[in-house]
Amino acid sequence: MQKGEESKLRDYIRALPAAIPTPLHWTQQQLDLLQYQPLVQEVEEQRESWNKLYESYCKSCSDRQAIAPIEMFVHAIECVRSRTFSGPYEGSNWDTRVKQYGLVLVLAVGYVLGGFGEVYQAINGALTVFLFTLFRDLIQQRNPRSIRYVLCPVLDMFNHNATVESNASYEYFRNTFTLTVNSGVSENE
Repeated sequence: MQKGEESKLRDYIRALPAAIPTPLHWTQQQLDLLQYQPLVQEVEEQRESWNKLYESYCKSCSDRQAIAPIEMFVHAIECVRSRTFSGPYEGSNWDTRVKQYGLVLVLAVGYVLGGFGEVYQAINGALTVFLFTLFRDLIQQRNPRSIRYVLCPVLDMFNHNATVESNASYEYFRNTFTLTVNSGVSENE
């Protein structure tokens, strides 16, 4: 359940908040003071959802001693949900696409040299694959259901520093995550 000092992420975990005081943790009396039933209903639905998720987690654990208490489980979910950033999911990265395009070119050349067809047929086939793949990637990126969620230790900390204007993103062509900071950052800051 906990690796403690042996964890490679111990310093990151120590930097996470001890508690995230959302309405999920409020008493029913505190929620009633809001006098806003849609929010109260949302909190109830969130509690039900996380209780079901916790039950599923417990059922999936083969070692009963390793099961975290529900409070710890909810805290972990809150930390993850408050620190993830998102971007379009492309399906595959640029390096994979280059390899696919190379394979298509080899097949097209083999098609012509092997006497299976004419040059124009190979070009039509290769262009069809290239364009289909390109358009599929572009459409996939614009699909609101195709989003990549990422929790990246340290990188997420910039999202929680009000004094630093930053933008975390995934760079498709470089297959990396980048952090752009819009102000100067001193060493060890």
